[in-house]
Amino acid sequence: YKAFFEYLKSPDYQYCFPLKPGQCLLINNFRVLHGRTGYNTNYGSRHLEVGYLDWDYLKGRQKFRQFKHLYLQK
Repeated sequence: YKAFFEYLKSPDYQYCFPLKPGQCLLINNFRVLHGRTGYNTNYGSRHLEVGYLDWDYLKGRQKFRQFKHLYLQK
Protein backbone atom coordinates (compact mmCIF):
# COMPACT_ATOMS: atom_id res chain seq x y z
CA TYR A 1 0.00 0.00 0.00
CA LYS A 2 2.75 2.44 0.91
CA ALA A 3 4.57 1.94 -2.41
CA PHE A 4 1.32 2.41 -4.35
CA PHE A 5 0.53 5.62 -2.43
CA GLU A 6 4.02 7.00 -3.09
CA TYR A 7 3.54 6.24 -6.78
CA LEU A 8 0.23 8.13 -6.81
CA LYS A 9 1.72 11.14 -5.03
CA SER A 10 4.69 11.38 -7.40
CA PRO A 11 4.50 14.54 -9.57
CA ASP A 12 5.86 12.45 -12.46
CA TYR A 13 2.47 10.75 -12.76
CA GLN A 14 0.15 13.68 -12.09
CA TYR A 15 -1.50 16.17 -14.42
CA CYS A 16 -3.00 19.36 -13.05
CA PHE A 17 -5.79 21.19 -14.86
CA PRO A 18 -6.41 24.61 -13.30
CA LEU A 19 -9.86 25.59 -14.55
CA LYS A 20 -11.16 29.09 -15.10
CA PRO A 21 -14.79 30.10 -14.47
CA GLY A 22 -17.02 28.57 -17.13
CA GLN A 23 -14.67 25.69 -17.94
CA CYS A 24 -15.31 22.04 -17.18
CA LEU A 25 -13.27 18.86 -17.19
CA LEU A 26 -14.75 15.51 -18.21
CA ILE A 27 -13.12 12.38 -16.80
CA ASN A 28 -13.65 8.71 -17.59
CA ASN A 29 -13.85 7.19 -14.10
CA PHE A 30 -13.00 3.75 -15.46
CA ARG A 31 -9.66 4.87 -16.90
CA VAL A 32 -8.41 7.67 -14.66
CA LEU A 33 -7.76 7.90 -10.95
CA HIS A 34 -8.56 11.48 -10.05
CA GLY A 35 -8.52 13.78 -7.08
CA ARG A 36 -8.45 17.43 -6.09
CA THR A 37 -5.93 19.65 -4.40
CA GLY A 38 -6.71 21.80 -1.41
CA TYR A 39 -7.62 25.46 -1.71
CA ASN A 40 -7.94 28.48 0.53
CA THR A 41 -11.61 29.25 1.24
CA ASN A 42 -10.69 32.88 1.98
CA TYR A 43 -9.95 33.43 -1.73
CA GLY A 44 -12.82 31.70 -3.49
CA SER A 45 -14.97 28.65 -3.63
CA ARG A 46 -15.10 25.33 -5.42
CA HIS A 47 -18.09 23.89 -7.24
CA LEU A 48 -18.23 20.21 -8.17
CA GLU A 49 -21.04 18.80 -10.24
CA VAL A 50 -21.24 15.13 -11.17
CA GLY A 51 -22.98 13.60 -14.15
CA TYR A 52 -23.03 10.18 -15.73
CA LEU A 53 -23.21 9.16 -19.37
CA ASP A 54 -23.80 5.66 -20.68
CA TRP A 55 -21.07 4.48 -23.07
CA ASP A 56 -23.68 2.79 -25.27
CA TYR A 57 -25.14 6.21 -26.01
CA LEU A 58 -21.78 7.51 -27.25
CA LYS A 59 -21.08 4.39 -29.29
CA GLY A 60 -24.53 4.62 -30.88
CA ARG A 61 -23.91 8.25 -31.86
CA GLN A 62 -20.57 7.28 -33.37
CA LYS A 63 -22.15 4.50 -35.44
CA PHE A 64 -24.87 6.88 -36.61
CA ARG A 65 -22.24 9.31 -37.89
CA GLN A 66 -20.59 6.50 -39.87
CA PHE A 67 -23.82 5.47 -41.58
CA LYS A 68 -25.90 8.66 -41.54
CA HIS A 69 -25.78 8.80 -45.34
CA LEU A 70 -28.01 5.71 -45.32
CA TYR A 71 -30.63 7.41 -43.13
CA LEU A 72 -30.63 11.02 -44.29
CA GLN A 73 -31.83 12.21 -47.67
CA LYS A 74 -29.78 14.79 -49.52
